[in-house]
Amino acid sequence: DLEMELHNAGLDDPVYHDHRVRYVNEFLAQFPDEDEGRYVMFRCTQGEALWYLERHAEAEAVYQALGERLPDKGWAYIDWSDQYYWGHGRAMDYACAEAILLQALERPSLEDRADVRDRLVRLYEQWGKFDRAIPYLEKVIESNPRNASALNYLGYSYADRNMKLEEAE
Repeated sequence: DLEMELHNAGLDDPVYHDHRVRYVNEFLAQFPDEDEGRYVMFRCTQGEALWYLERHAEAEAVYQALGERLPDKGWAYIDWSDQYYWGHGRAMDYACAEAILLQALERPSLEDRADVRDRLVRLYEQWGKFDRAIPYLEKVIESNPRNASALNYLGYSYADRNMKLEEAE
């Protein structure tokens, strides 16, 4: 789709991230009553594009406003935390990414809670804090005992660390 192509082009030429921002603004101006899922996707696109353009304060404002308007949309928090977790041209700030994801998990009606937990697990893994990841990974498995990805990840993580080898199998 157009947004993805603009993103990919922006990796080589930042002017395309400006085009992404303009595209989002024009689309939402034309279709102000867009459904919540699409609205979240477009605002996350805008925040990410601004981040790539090193307009971090503007990106933060976009994510803050999104969180205020739709505070239970888990993917809004995931995308926001990704800006710190993946860096996008800046040093990674794991603590900030963690704070955003933990803020999301405080919401009793959070949608996509398992996805937020999964992202937190991946963050802890990359950060080298596997001990913090285990409780969240276990909650993902508890909510869906057949989650093959989570089971596989936990098993390999235990095996890699020579921990709980009987469970890793």
